[in-house]
Parts: sequence; structure tokens; C-alpha cells
Amino acid sequence: MTTWLLRMVTNACALAVATWMFAGIAISANSTSDRALTLLFVALLFGVVNTFIRPVAAFLSLPLYLLTLGLMYFVVNALMLELTSWLAGAAQRRVSCRGLLDGDRGLDRDLRRQLAGRLGAFRR
Repeated sequence: MTTWLLRMVTNACALAVATWMFAGIAISANSTSDRALTLLFVALLFGVVNTFIRPVAAFLSLPLYLLTLGLMYFVVNALMLELTSWLAGAAQRRVSCRGLLDGDRGLDRDLRRQLAGRLGAFRR
């Protein structure tokens, strides 16, 4: 029980630091206590997503892990954060995570370039 609680508080602190460091991750709240509750709720969601959905996503993307020499790890983590943001939005919490799938500005552009480079090396 204490391990789970410590993990949730650690996730909440990490999400708070991520919202401070990156402009694409934002938590909108009216007061500091509402922001803290939102962070704890999102940390709980993030823990559930990482426990149950991430292993399945990692297993299904194993060929891409091998093809990109492990760079797919960052993409899977970002997708789990996007999924957590969507679930938090469905639960009426104001959390936004932008940047991964934003067309030509997002991480998917870099992933496409990386995969194209890797596939191009196999064609030679």
C-alpha cells in the first residue's frame, strides 16, 4: 500500500515538473488545491495506464523497438501520456498534452523521418 501511494505521489511530482518544463503539457485549475487534486488524479490515471495498457502497447510495438533501436520507447511513453490526457479530459479534468501528434510539428514527423532512414538503409 505504501509503495503504491509513494509511486502515485512521485508520478504527481513528475507531472508537475513536466507541466513546468514543457509548454505542451498543461493543467488548468482555478486554485492551488484544485490543481493538486488534479495532479493526484492524473497521477492515478497515469499509473493505471502504465500498469495495464503500456505492457500491451510495448509488446505490440516490439518490431518497431527493434527497427528504431529503442527509440520507440519514447513514442510509447508519449502515447501513454496522450491517452492519460484524453482519459482525464473524459473525467472532466482540464489536462492537455500537445505536441506528439500535431502534424508536421510533432514527434510523429521525427519518427517518420527516422523510420524512412532506417528503411532506406535496408533497400541498399
